Amino acid sequence: MKRKPILVAFAVLVCAACSHPPGRPGPHSEVIAPNEVMSFNILYSQNCAGCHGHGGGGGAAISLSDPVFLAIADDAAIRGVAANGVPGTSMPAL
Repeated sequence: MKRKPILVAFAVLVCAACSHPPGRPGPHSEVIAPNEVMSFNILYSQNCAGCHGHGGGGGAAISLSDPVFLAIADDAAIRGVAANGVPGTSMPAL
């Protein structure tokens, strides 16, 4: 007779846990398609900061605020590399 209350409690716990299983998206967790993201801060943090550091201060790759880099790379070159990447390196196209 003592097993019945334990089994009922277990069944209630299992049923309650099923309403939010791991990995199930929450009610307000809509994902924006990558081609719809227009915020520079979001794009930079998701695609560039891992190598170039937060704020472009450097990391595994060159600092985007390095005066030597800025002296030799004009806006068109920077946009071209960001858009097309650098073949044969770890710099991907965006």
